[in-house]
Amino acid sequence: MLRYPLYHTSEICFQNGIDTAVISPGSRNAPLTLSFSRNEKVKKLVIPDERSAGFIALGIAQATQKPVALVCTSGSALLNYAPAISEAYFRNVPLVILSADRPPEWIDQWDGQTIHQYDVLSNHVKKSFELPVSTDHADAAWSFERKLAEAVFLAQKGPKGPVHVNIPIREPFYPDAEEKIEWPEKVKKLMERAAPQPPDKGIIDEIVKAQNNGKRILVIMGQFRASEELIEALSEAPLPIIADIISNGHAISGAVTLPDSILMKSDEHLRQLKPDIVISFGQSVISKNLKLYLRKNKPEKQYHIDPDGQCADPFQSLTEVVATRPEIFFNTLKNVLHENEAYKGAWSAIQNKAQEANKQFISMRPTYDFNEFHAVAYAMKHLPERAHLHLANSMAVRYANFVGLHEQRGVEVFANRGTSGIDGCVSTAVGAALESGLPTYLIVGDLAFFYDRNGLWHNHLPDNLRVILLNNHAGGIFRMIDGPARLPELEQYFETRQQLNAKNTCGDAGLDYFHVNTFQALEEQWKGFQSPTGRSKLIEIETKMVINKEVFVQYKQLMRNGSL
Repeated sequence: MLRYPLYHTSEICFQNGIDTAVISPGSRNAPLTLSFSRNEKVKKLVIPDERSAGFIALGIAQATQKPVALVCTSGSALLNYAPAISEAYFRNVPLVILSADRPPEWIDQWDGQTIHQYDVLSNHVKKSFELPVSTDHADAAWSFERKLAEAVFLAQKGPKGPVHVNIPIREPFYPDAEEKIEWPEKVKKLMERAAPQPPDKGIIDEIVKAQNNGKRILVIMGQFRASEELIEALSEAPLPIIADIISNGHAISGAVTLPDSILMKSDEHLRQLKPDIVISFGQSVISKNLKLYLRKNKPEKQYHIDPDGQCADPFQSLTEVVATRPEIFFNTLKNVLHENEAYKGAWSAIQNKAQEANKQFISMRPTYDFNEFHAVAYAMKHLPERAHLHLANSMAVRYANFVGLHEQRGVEVFANRGTSGIDGCVSTAVGAALESGLPTYLIVGDLAFFYDRNGLWHNHLPDNLRVILLNNHAGGIFRMIDGPARLPELEQYFETRQQLNAKNTCGDAGLDYFHVNTFQALEEQWKGFQSPTGRSKLIEIETKMVINKEVFVQYKQLMRNGSL
């Protein structure tokens, strides 16, 4: 017989805000699978590999900004979610993990697919729950519903994040074929009503007074999904604004979008840029140069704007956390500050020079052998007007940060910078493409791609995914870093060279495949790569590591010693 409320799990989740579930097949989770599969109000994806499933759910949740359920069987299946869960935890992405488990009497009894599941993710989830194994008593049934509703509520409550619900299930758990689920009209629901709070007037007055006393104020955007309201407010704010590639601040009028390139200059040259006050919001920044510069040239004060009051201190300067939305804060601030023309002008001037140097270097492409830097520059220049751009970790996100987005206001950028691992970059982009409805581009290196090719191993591949694969047949980033680059172990123990290409993977997964190893071929193949044909596509950009390093070194020399 169907046991309730176990078979009502999907309805409890749905009525509390979850409309998508990513399910990995298994036996112990059969009641959960049946609950979701038979609930027509919930969208279902079946992803065999739990590690990929976790990241696909992450991509969906990022695109929709709504919680997604992950459903798996007992045992090590749950542990395979861990990389995606840790990324979601540090990026405040709402996921609800529903793991089936053996009943407690069978733990540590050498039973198959049995581990210590409860609390196993505790360091990287907001909270762990274990539901009653038996719900025959009315109080136990109430507890089942209440805990599950609370889990979905907590995933959405700021700061958002993953929540783990462990569900011990006794046999028998397969119903008869003719049995049907009777859906309840009402289930336990939890919601929060909280109005956005304006910034404290005292803080605004303090910042205004500081500026009137000649203090130089700098705004720094970390990783963020910038709304049109925020873009407009920051475009009107009389302050210099640093916005690297993952901040999505490239559409802000006058934003400083090339901080990595600018801050390669000497300390003497950059002394005029030192801020007295930093106002920050968002999460991590890509630019190591920016972090080192601010740690060395500490401002007197740093205000971090975060509606949930989170207080990380990557610049070692944090003095106050302002618990409000950035849109509200800057809409208030823009109306009471005047423009420090000298300070904002200094940042604008050096940004303009960096952009000109960038354009100069990119225009020199015909004088170079085929390389990743110029290939990425070409790809980013030729993105559609409206698109999602996913950047894999390692060199892909760094190339993109150096090249920058300058005119494509409608391109939104995503990257797994919570933990910055190469695992899951393909799967995350797939999940996002399934929900975005927009052309979804992924720039990814060879190790990250082949490590996560199971992200393409399922029956849900969308037709709007475009993968730009940078294949230098190794972990090319280690040749770019001074430490490993000078060691005799570089090739064998760091770069881990391989001769794979993506042709067979594309054939197996059903992607259209393009291969280029010259600039001419890249230009000739690009139109076909972008064209809508009802299938996802991958273009493999094959280069040589030695040339990639030579070009990147020359780029850095131009930025460090050029006319900035």
